[in-house]
Amino acid sequence: MDAAWIALIGTVFGGVGLKIIDHQLSKNKIRVDDAARIRDELRIEITSLRDEINKLEVERDKWRADYYDLRDKINSLTTELALLQNQLDALRQK
Repeated sequence: MDAAWIALIGTVFGGVGLKIIDHQLSKNKIRVDDAARIRDELRIEITSLRDEINKLEVERDKWRADYYDLRDKINSLTTELALLQNQLDALRQK
């Protein structure tokens, strides 16, 4: 076989081998890039969920304060009603 043919075959197989190695290395890089992208998406989602939790906690605290205010008002009105009923009963008995 002629030396030129051997050189040509060696060059072709060398180029193909280089392409295969390059493909394998770039495949790993794509996997790393995908993993980084997924981590970034998860970080963004976690941040938005934390913000939503904080908003819900503020709303919960508002509702809790409203509840206790209304409960106190009902208790004071119930007490006032009971006192007025006692006064009315006392007036009726006279």
